[in-house]
Amino acid sequence: MSSEVRVRFAPSPTGFLHIGGARTALFNWLFVRHHGGKLILRIEDTDTKRNTEEAAAAIYQGLEWLGINWNEGPHVGGNFGPYFQSQRTEIYEHYLKKLQDAGHVFEDQGALRFRSPREHVIVDDLVCGKIDFDLTNPGTHPDMTIRRPDGSWIFHFVNVIDEIIFRTRPNTLSFIERSVLRRRTSRTFRSF
Repeated sequence: MSSEVRVRFAPSPTGFLHIGGARTALFNWLFVRHHGGKLILRIEDTDTKRNTEEAAAAIYQGLEWLGINWNEGPHVGGNFGPYFQSQRTEIYEHYLKKLQDAGHVFEDQGALRFRSPREHVIVDDLVCGKIDFDLTNPGTHPDMTIRRPDGSWIFHFVNVIDEIIFRTRPNTLSFIERSVLRRRTSRTFRSF
């Protein structure tokens, strides 16, 4: 992984930029500015039923109004695009095949699920410090769905792939409300 600091902000275009999203974008922007890094804007548009062009435009306008500019992403390009998850299906298919070939994926009622290892996962977080997730109980931490029966992707899976390809640091500057996502994605991330 590159030593360059690369952090992403990845909103979903299903509504306006809200205060929590603005806070995350601002903290990430300040973090990369402090470290001379890059902010990547990736659009999480896997929820095709709720995505709108108006919501995407509102996100761009909200970030611009806040004075937050991104180094890679929509409207500015970059080396790791496309920056819309809906346009990255071939990439996700490639990584899905890797997991399937390694025996990490199984089908359940038409959906594809990631076979979770039953272990403790410790994540280092710059805000919260070391966080220990006990994933040994399948009743409280079931195997994660990564693809819906209709073929659409679950963002927990595609986020991991994008973090690998974009060379971003997903687990260094998160917030407590994202701990469930981090618990889920850390298992998948380590499988590659």
